Amino acid sequence: MTEATPYDKRLAAEVLLDRELDERYPAGEPLPESSRHEIVRGEVAMMLRQYFAGSDDIWVASNRNLYYREGSPRAVVEPDIMVVSGVSTARLDRLASYRTWQHGGSVRFVLEVASKKTRRADRRRKRALYARLGVAEYWRLDPTGGELCENVLEAERLVDGRWTPIPVTESHTGSWWGRSDALELDLVWEDGELLLYRPGSELPQHNLARAEEALRDAEAGQHDAERARRDAERRSDEQQAEIDRLNELLRRDPPTGQSEDGDPPQPNPGD
Repeated sequence: MTEATPYDKRLAAEVLLDRELDERYPAGEPLPESSRHEIVRGEVAMMLRQYFAGSDDIWVASNRNLYYREGSPRAVVEPDIMVVSGVSTARLDRLASYRTWQHGGSVRFVLEVASKKTRRADRRRKRALYARLGVAEYWRLDPTGGELCENVLEAERLVDGRWTPIPVTESHTGSWWGRSDALELDLVWEDGELLLYRPGSELPQHNLARAEEALRDAEAGQHDAERARRDAERRSDEQQAEIDRLNELLRRDPPTGQSEDGDPPQPNPGD
C-alpha cells in the first residue's frame, strides 16, 4: 500500500475543510428574475469566462455568494457577475461560495443587472458595501434599455476608498460605451445586448447566440460551396458530352470537300 505524500494529506485536509465551510457558508437561494435579466447575466458571464479561459488565477462567477466576514454567515452579498483575481479558479469552481478570508484574492470587477426589486439596493447598499470590500470597479446595467434607470450603463472606479465615475458615453443611436481598465475591455450596450470588445477591435467577444449564428452561417456557406461545386461539375459534364456528340457527328459526316480522316481529297490522275 502506497503511503500518502504530504501533498496528498494537505489536499485531503483542504477538501474536508471546503466541505465543512460550504455547509456553514452555502450557496444562495435562486432569485426570481426576468428572462431578460437572466439572459444578459448568462451571456456576459460566458463571454468573460471565455475571455479569461487561459488564466488559472482569474475566476468569473455568476450569481454566487461572496462571504466577507469569517464566523458571520449573514455577512454575504451575491453579485450578478464578479471577476476575482489572485485565486485558484479550479478550486473555486468546485465550491458553493467564495469566502474572502479563506481564498484570498481581490474582486476587480462587479456587474449588477438591474431589476425592479434590486435597482435601489444596487445603487445604495451594495454600492457602499463594494467600496468597503475594495472592489476595483462597479458597473450597473439596466437591461430594459432605460425603463428602470436613468442611465442604461454606468460605472465607477474605486480611488482611495471612494467611488470615481468611469466615463460612459451615449451615442445618438442609443448605444452606451465605457472602458473597463480592470478587465481591459470596452463594454457596449447596443441593440439589447451588452457586448465586450478588446480595445481597438471591431468584433466583440462571442456570446452564445452569436457563436451559434456564426456556426449556422459557416455551415450554410459550406452547403452553398458544395452545391456550387456540384453545379460546376454537372455543367462541365454536359459541355463535354456536347463536344463528344459534335465530334461524333463530324466523324460520321465530314464537311463537303474533306475526307473522313480530315485530309483534303486527292486529284484524280486521269482528270
